[in-house]
Amino acid sequence: MTCHLETIKLWLKKGDNAKKVPSDELNLVLHEIIAKDIGIRGSDIFTLTYDVVAAILSLIVTFFVICVQQTGAFRD
Repeated sequence: MTCHLETIKLWLKKGDNAKKVPSDELNLVLHEIIAKDIGIRGSDIFTLTYDVVAAILSLIVTFFVICVQQTGAFRD
């Protein structure tokens, strides 16, 4: 996605291309280019991004698999 945003950014810099795009759509594009993290922010202490949620879910699934394997080992 970064590649596409860089291409759009370069296109907007050329000639009158920025004037051809409606202002509300241009604002959305510029916001996407500038925005760093999109997610849920908690009191400006942390931001839950998609990467953080995926990491947490991965950790939970890994922990669950280890627990299931251990309970199976104790049955034998």
